Amino acid sequence: MIRSVPPLFTSGTTQTLAKNRTLARPVLSGVCGLALILACPAFSGAEKVPSPRFDPAKFWRSADLKEGMTGYGLTVFQGVQIEKFEIQVLGVLRNEYSETDLVLAKCSGGPLAKTGVIAGMSGSPIYIDNKLVGALAYAWPYSTEAIAGITPIENMLPVMDYPASERAPSATLGGGSLGASASPETNSTPADWSERFTSFVRKDYLGALSGASVKASHPEGARVLRPDEVWTEWWSEPLGGPLRIGSLGGWSPLTIPLSMSGAPGMVSERLSGWLAPMGFAPVVGGAPGAEAGIQAKLEPGAALGVAMVTGDLNLTGIGTVTYTDGDRVIGFGHPMFMDGPTDLPLTTAYINTILPSSRLSTKVGGFIDIVGALEQDRQPAVGGLIGGKPATVPFNVRIWNPAAGIDRQFHYELAHHRFFTSRFGMLCVLDAFDVSARSFRDSTANYTLSVKLKGLPEVVVRDEVSSAMGNSFDLAMTLSAVLDLLLRNPYKAVQVESIRLEVEVVDLLRQGTLEWVRVDNPDVRPGDTLQVSVGIQPFLGELQVVRHSLKLPKEMESGMHQLVVTDAQGYIFELLGRNPDRYRSRGLEHMISLMNEVYRNDQLYFSLSSIAPGASFNGKEMPDLPTSVLRVMADSSERGTGMFVLLQPVVESRIDFDNPLTGRFPILVNVQPRQDRRIN
Repeated sequence: MIRSVPPLFTSGTTQTLAKNRTLARPVLSGVCGLALILACPAFSGAEKVPSPRFDPAKFWRSADLKEGMTGYGLTVFQGVQIEKFEIQVLGVLRNEYSETDLVLAKCSGGPLAKTGVIAGMSGSPIYIDNKLVGALAYAWPYSTEAIAGITPIENMLPVMDYPASERAPSATLGGGSLGASASPETNSTPADWSERFTSFVRKDYLGALSGASVKASHPEGARVLRPDEVWTEWWSEPLGGPLRIGSLGGWSPLTIPLSMSGAPGMVSERLSGWLAPMGFAPVVGGAPGAEAGIQAKLEPGAALGVAMVTGDLNLTGIGTVTYTDGDRVIGFGHPMFMDGPTDLPLTTAYINTILPSSRLSTKVGGFIDIVGALEQDRQPAVGGLIGGKPATVPFNVRIWNPAAGIDRQFHYELAHHRFFTSRFGMLCVLDAFDVSARSFRDSTANYTLSVKLKGLPEVVVRDEVSSAMGNSFDLAMTLSAVLDLLLRNPYKAVQVESIRLEVEVVDLLRQGTLEWVRVDNPDVRPGDTLQVSVGIQPFLGELQVVRHSLKLPKEMESGMHQLVVTDAQGYIFELLGRNPDRYRSRGLEHMISLMNEVYRNDQLYFSLSSIAPGASFNGKEMPDLPTSVLRVMADSSERGTGMFVLLQPVVESRIDFDNPLTGRFPILVNVQPRQDRRIN
């Protein structure tokens, strides 16, 4: 609700706009629809806490501003040179409930007549009579005039007062609201997280990433999402949906240019699709190299960067510094990820040029140097410490292809972030593959992924994958699933110290399909050796017959047994069928031990089981229980810590094969009684 409305609105116009909060036309004049922001949640007054930094001699209160007042703003249009532009106050929108105002101003000067308000100007300080009004932060895409919304400095200053100790582990190192460790005897893992973890151990890495968010968005479950839809939802999940696009018919926080340098075309295209709904505009840019000797410092009007990835790929969000006080700095005038407490690399930045657009023009640039740490990501501003040391994760990738004579190494530094380390790590894998391997062609990759954790066992995933569409997404999903599960685990905070991915690539599709299984000696007894033959059809090859021997225990029971010959995924399903609780983690170290279990795709699995009704309890198998015990368990009112099971493994074995396999065959084997126990 508006307490006072600038005179530029007539009562008739205000009434009309109040009845029509959304407008269908994509192109609107800058003034006629400003009243649409009346209901905008972005202008919450939760951050309006008196700051001891506020000095009436240096800062304006929004209540003292009048329509028609003129002043200037500071920003960088090219290079590192801070330039002035003019502003004229159009009015102040007031909110009597949240006590937060939005200053409306018309901008002119520099390139603004041609470009309008520019993405990347977020945080540009606005002055009247050399007193700071606030930060240019909001705009209306497709506006025919350069009209902007200014976040009052009185709302931004409290962000500088939050102590660095408020950089909570839940924001940067994992943990979240479920940070308490779980008892080893009980399973306290949330159901959705447990489902995602089970998807991971089943090698369904897409399900491990997106299961919970996709179900929340589509509870009816009537439609299976396409992979590109899943990716988009997973990328925007941390923000709970779009942050900037489409707010109130178009009035929204300025889009943040996300500078990309070193990114090949595939990464750029994917990134654009994934990040646009989150309020970012990926643009190819970059600062001149170190040899250019360009220097900049964080001061009002200077370009301000927040680096998510540096190294062989650079991804930096760009805005503008609003105000500095000693080693403290604030900017943007709106949130970046709305993290609250955070810990991201803070950088100086260089602006290459401005890309004009009828929708919203954009600065193109890149980071120069990391000069501090972003500590706060709040509604009215982002804030950081110049000279701070942000947590980053070194990520090294090696891809070699002996036949092609390729051996490439890549180095990246990832921001350590509960949500986004896994997402930007994915981009690094895609980047490395796009540079050194055939991304969407027949190929096979044998890989080892190692994730070192502070004070915890290392996570190591080894496997071989083969696809007619390349392996880059398979490995990118694997990395993202590992990091996402670790950093968002419900037990305690995790600090990733380093990541390494080593991949041997062959430019061939190397796959085998199980065609048949045969037992060569059906008349078998306890203590005998069961001879099994398996027919495997390689891709573009002749049928191969693999023979394997299973030594039967002397004390095994006679009767019908089930033999399953299967690929890795099929074997994992066998384990889950016998013990549904097996992969329900009961603590962080238990979770890591489960992640480190190796079931390779290029191995063939044999499992001979007897029919022995029993149960599993807290992941422990208790086969062949007495009927009386099973009856008591069936009558129990307690569920969730155990399950009934039907099969008991007697003999299990695995053998290596030349390439990844798919297929599963169960057959029955009749084990005859031992000779010394036969009744004539």
